[in-house]
Amino acid sequence: MHIDSLIKHWRRKNVPHLPGIDNEQLRRFERDFALVVPDEMRKLYETTDGTFVRGERGTDHKGFAFWHLSDVQPDSRYEWAFIFADFMEESWSYAIALLPGSNRTVGAVYLLGDISGEPLLVADSLGQFIEHYLRDDDRLNPRGARRHSDDSKKI
Repeated sequence: MHIDSLIKHWRRKNVPHLPGIDNEQLRRFERDFALVVPDEMRKLYETTDGTFVRGERGTDHKGFAFWHLSDVQPDSRYEWAFIFADFMEESWSYAIALLPGSNRTVGAVYLLGDISGEPLLVADSLGQFIEHYLRDDDRLNPRGARRHSDDSKKI
């Protein structure tokens, strides 16, 4: 559902994007990193391999780029955080947690590049991240992510 809405959004906004990849490429990614790709991420890459199309700008109309699976890598500081998207040529990045840990859920999405130096939780899942993206939710920028993070700590 979320992925279909994302593709429709890109088509309406004339955002160039690639067709999906095959299961073998996903299995290779899983083998290379010794992990299991969450279902939502699998569906995303089966549907589209990102917004960078050779000869095109590689971003949407606001500066978001969704990376090719072959470019998705763990962040050098957080081995559990695999960067899959960025904003304005990596002014900040978005990483999905693909390795389990005590303070994070596999599949949750974090903003990397905040002035605090710490990853900021922006979505509990890739589907929720896409919802935020489609609504232009402010939690996808550092200031909004910090504010929403602070609000959740008050509960």
